[in-house]
This record gives sequence, C-alpha cells and structure tokens, in this order.
Amino acid sequence: MHSWFGENEGYFRIVTFLLHGLSILVLFLVLFKLSNSFFGAALPGLFWYTSPILIYYSSNFLSNMPALSFAVMGFASAYYFLHSKRYKWFIAAAVFYAIAGLFKVTALLSLVALVGALGLSYLIKVRELNWRELVPLVLAVIPSFLWIAYAKYYNEDHLCYYFSTQLYPIWELDFNGIVYHLDLIHKAWTGQFYPTITLVILACSLVTILFLIRRYSLVVKLWLLLVLIGVLAYIAMQFQVLFAHDYYFTNLFILPLMVMSFSFVELSKSINQRIRSIAGVVLSLILFLAFQKGDKINAQRREQFKDAKPKLIELRPLLDRLGVSTEDKIVFTPDESNVSLYYLRRKGWTQYGYPLNENGSMKDSKTYTFRLKTMYERGNAKYVVIYGDEALTLYPEIVPFLGEELGDSLGLRVYQFKPQD
Repeated sequence: MHSWFGENEGYFRIVTFLLHGLSILVLFLVLFKLSNSFFGAALPGLFWYTSPILIYYSSNFLSNMPALSFAVMGFASAYYFLHSKRYKWFIAAAVFYAIAGLFKVTALLSLVALVGALGLSYLIKVRELNWRELVPLVLAVIPSFLWIAYAKYYNEDHLCYYFSTQLYPIWELDFNGIVYHLDLIHKAWTGQFYPTITLVILACSLVTILFLIRRYSLVVKLWLLLVLIGVLAYIAMQFQVLFAHDYYFTNLFILPLMVMSFSFVELSKSINQRIRSIAGVVLSLILFLAFQKGDKINAQRREQFKDAKPKLIELRPLLDRLGVSTEDKIVFTPDESNVSLYYLRRKGWTQYGYPLNENGSMKDSKTYTFRLKTMYERGNAKYVVIYGDEALTLYPEIVPFLGEELGDSLGLRVYQFKPQD
C-alpha cells in the first residue's frame, strides 16, 4: 500500500477498520442463520465492539487487528460448520485461520482449541475420527510455523528483535514481583477492556451458557474451555510486559466474543418472537449506553497518547541534507522501541529488545556492544543518530562508535559510525 498511495497512515487505518467491520458482518450472517433472530445475531458482535481497546485499535495499523478480524471469520465459519456439517464452511474456516496466523500467531488461539476439542471428542469416542476435519485445520497452522522460523532467522541474521518471538513468563518472578506487575496492570488498564454495562452482559452470557449447558455439543463445550485455558496460558507466558502493551490482549478478545455468541444463539431459540423483540430493544438501549461509555474511555486514551509522537518528523530534512538516504542503515539512540525509525523513515537499529535498568540504562551492555561491532563488520550501519542530551549518559556503550560529527539541529546529532578493534 505504501508503494501505491505513498506516505499516508490513513489508508492502512481504513483497510484495518473495513476488515474489522467485515468480520463483524460475517459473524452476524452466521449467527442469524443459526438463531433466526436479528437481535440475537447482531448484539454479540456489537457488544463485543464496545471495548475501548478494540475501538482504539480497529482503526490502527498494527497487525494484531487484521489477525483478530480473520480469526473472528474463522471462528464464525467453524461454528456454522459444527451446526450445519457443510464442509465448505470448514474449508473457509481453515483459510481464514491460516491468514490470521500469518498476521499474528496468537490469533490461532481458537483454532488450536478447536483442534484440541475435536481430538478429545475422537479419543473419548463421542465423535468418529474424521481426517477431513483435522487435516485442513492442521494445515492452516503450518504457514504460521514457517513464518515463525523465518522471523527467528531474520532476528538472528540482522541482530535485532523486530519480530517478537520471546516469552516474558510469570514463573520468572517471585511473589513480590507478581504483585508488583499485577498492580501495574491494574493501574494501566482498569476500565479499558469493557464498560461495566458490557461486563454485566458478558457475565449474564456466561450464566446463560451454564444454565443451558446440555444444549451444547461436547465439541463446543470443549472448544470454549480450551480457549479459556489458552487465554490464561498466554497471560502467564507474557505476564511481565502486559502492563506496557495493551495490544497484547487483542487476540484474547475472541473469548468474550465466543461466550456472547454461544449464549445469544441458544437463548434466541428458547424464547418466543415477542419476548425476543422486547429483549432486543432493551439490549439495544443498553448497547447504546455501552458504546457511549466505551467511546468516552477511548477518547481519554487518544488524549493521553496524542503528545507521545516525537518531533522527529520535523528532523527528516536534516538527515536528507547530510546525505543520509532512506536506504542507509542508522543506529538511533535513545529509543526502547522502533518508533524513531518509523518517524525518520530510516532503516536501522535502536535499543529495542534489550533489558533496561530502572534508570533506563542497558542491563546487558556487552551483548549490545557486540551487536554494534558486528553491524560495522557486516557493513550494515553507516551512521549514529543521537536525539537529546540524555542519550550518551544512558547509553555510554555507543560513545566509542561515534565518528565524525556531521551535523546538529534541534537536539538531533548525526555521526559517522566508527569501527572498533
């Protein structure tokens, strides 16, 4: 898209938003086929979307949301297959999941749970073994494994962590560390997942499932249980960084969607048309209030982060004047992320992926220094770009690699990358 439309985030945001809307539409069509109720089909997806996190990222350009969108379409197709036994829907589910996994491997959570549910149903003889069911789902996972293998190779070859394949598990922390991180998560994200009204609807949906539990097939019950276990496992494996990255939660939102979808479909079948209409109107009013609350919280999020964008865009002309082309690799400091490279429209390295002390300094300076030396030996890095007065104090490891200073403007200094023996 960048080659078609140029430097404009808006196109990425529009495509992401439309894709997310398409996933909710596909879900609605499937639930309508199953429930024969407009409200029973529309409300799960709409209540699900009242999350400020989903509202915020549905028009963003992170890969998490396209992954979730395709996972939703995969879930809807698989759910319809379990009811209708129409194999084409199963193939569609496998295709949607395969695409979702290529965007973000965590989007395969509900797929892995479905494979587990089908496998367990075969083992306990509730369902006859059917390779036509298992093979497409297993094949859908293969592209993601290949992508992970390539991502690890890319990280090693380029001495970077651009593709996150690491775990930050809870079991590396002691009790005090766990309590500390729980407090950080509570302070950072309380109220960001769902408005209270939606949480009440979600709780009622769960109670409905438990009350009507006999109506669900064993595969559906196992599917939901395994997704829940998967969500808890994922939280445990990424626990140390969840306070800082709310988008890590996005693909976990498949769980509340499944809960509301399962409950609304069965509940719609249990009540007559008149009661369904009355309940639909009441829930629509509640939905309106939930959206108002979700949008209000989302506005607070945007206000909070609106000044986070650095003024690096204004400094691009300096790099251009100094002859630092968009193809030249730079080492930028200080930056714990890769945002600086994005704003400067340059390729290169930051301090992303390296553990830092509480004061922001490097924990593992030897590894970072080794990477800098290797970068020069490979002929990759040509320039060092320093932004702000604190950079050299925080990262003294970079000082020996500073060659001739090429220019200085508005706090941005550019140096030749100097080799080390």
